[in-house]
Amino acid sequence: MKRAIGSVAVSLGIAAALIIFWGIIATKLATFFGFNNGGGNGSHYLFWSGSGSDLGYYSLVAGVVVLYRSHNCKYRWCPFLGHYDFTDPADGVTRKLCWLHHPDVKHKTLKAEHVEEIQGRRREHLQEKFHLYVGDKPGKG
Repeated sequence: MKRAIGSVAVSLGIAAALIIFWGIIATKLATFFGFNNGGGNGSHYLFWSGSGSDLGYYSLVAGVVVLYRSHNCKYRWCPFLGHYDFTDPADGVTRKLCWLHHPDVKHKTLKAEHVEEIQGRRREHLQEKFHLYVGDKPGKG
């Protein structure tokens, strides 16, 4: 019997503490968001002049994050910006890759001679595909 009374007392004490704690937290949140604005002020005035005015800053941060995510390397979990186009031969989709993950870039900076080499290899590959498709003498066959 004493145990039952003790557990009920503990339960009531915990419930009272939670109610008081929630009341304090709810009051602090209401004050922060401007719902507890005191007398004489317009409805929700404190929210828009206080914490609500920070919404513009949050949208700027979100815009920077979206801009970064749209321009970073498309390799999974890579933090670098994707500067080089890469067309996947399997599905034909062009993606932006960084210098680290692009298969043709061997250096941090892509110089003019590297671009010439890559374009030359691609040109040879396209000519080879063209001749396989139409034959050695197109138009004569």
